[in-house]
Amino acid sequence: MTDDDCVEPTTDAGRYVDLLQRVLGGFTAILIGLSWPLWLNPEGFPQVPVFSFLVDVPVGVDRLISVISLVAWAVAILGGHRKRFGRVALVIAILGLVILMALNQHRLQPWAYLAVLCGGLIAACPPRQSLLWIRALLVSVYVYSALGKFDYLFATSIGNQLLQTAFRFVGFSIEAWPANLQIGSTFLLPLIELIAGLLLIFVRTRRFGVVLAVGLHLVLILVLGPFGMSQKPGVLVWNLQFCIMIPLLFWPPRASFAADPDVTQPNARFLSWGAKALVALAIVLPLFEPWGLWDPWLSWGLYSTRAPRAELYFAENYANRLPAPLQPYLSEDLYNGYLKKLHLDRWSLDTLNVPLYPSDRFAVGVTNAVLDRLRLDRGFMVVHSSAPDRWSGEREQQKFVKPDEIRDRLQRYRVNSEPRQGFQLVPSP
Repeated sequence: MTDDDCVEPTTDAGRYVDLLQRVLGGFTAILIGLSWPLWLNPEGFPQVPVFSFLVDVPVGVDRLISVISLVAWAVAILGGHRKRFGRVALVIAILGLVILMALNQHRLQPWAYLAVLCGGLIAACPPRQSLLWIRALLVSVYVYSALGKFDYLFATSIGNQLLQTAFRFVGFSIEAWPANLQIGSTFLLPLIELIAGLLLIFVRTRRFGVVLAVGLHLVLILVLGPFGMSQKPGVLVWNLQFCIMIPLLFWPPRASFAADPDVTQPNARFLSWGAKALVALAIVLPLFEPWGLWDPWLSWGLYSTRAPRAELYFAENYANRLPAPLQPYLSEDLYNGYLKKLHLDRWSLDTLNVPLYPSDRFAVGVTNAVLDRLRLDRGFMVVHSSAPDRWSGEREQQKFVKPDEIRDRLQRYRVNSEPRQGFQLVPSP
């Protein structure tokens, strides 16, 4: 992509950036609203801050910052990019999201992460440059998301469910297909995603990329919606956001934007280069995800099964005595004849309206918070599983049955995994 590869003849890019800010702000506000317990009810589910010095921050701070951030997003939508108060509100909204993410890694939702990166570019860079960099960022989203799905576990789990649901809409069933044919067909989804991302790079193929990308998202909305897999509304809104942002950014008229005015103020240049440097890191760092050096969601691992995980089990006699809020998330079946699994993912979806953050670091922190709250030193088992082998799906496992073993595991992570204070099994009103 080159600087000449932009939109609208002899028009400044500000009009498009103004519209993009309103679209980004609108969808971000909607997604925050759909996942409001994650932001406004922080004691309802264990939290794990990014930095250890934040574990003692009172949970009331989250509510205050969340309200300020939501109001700022509303003002940013109303004011747009052309009004100074709209730009200032956008900065406040972004800073609010960053602080809230630092207070709880669970809030590093892909849509929130994307909002921070795109909003930072809009706020700090000249319009033409911000559009160029947002384009590059969105291309990386498609490419990394696709590459993360070329995986045995994806093909035999969530990918297969997506394929079966999609074929059901046209009256076909693939359950009788040979296993290898099902696996091969499942890879059509990431292949289409990858092709769409690559087509968006080049001017001559960009419109084909827009059609393919928007078509893919519309199919996903159908498959994941109430007539398909009945996913949470936030998933559908996230796909709808791309249906609007991709044409806005990649379906330009034939000519290009006029050049941005020169930025002469040192502070403005510093902020512009800083925003672009952060986005450049966001584009590069997912390359290190296969070695566990960057988280799957921050690597756009959407519907990916690549994350290592930690699972919490209770001995049956202990499980039957757990508090009522946890009982719905205990497995009915026994594991190894005497253990019941506490489904952290289902608990997260029901309590916060968002999936569990896909990281063993976060899951171990959540587990530690639960055991600490229950004051248990026996009757449980934590099973830690490594990232799966891409070709076989096999994981290496470790089992921990003592609190000291879990605490030792917490100390091994490079990013904080200590849970935050304030978690309540029965949240305060």
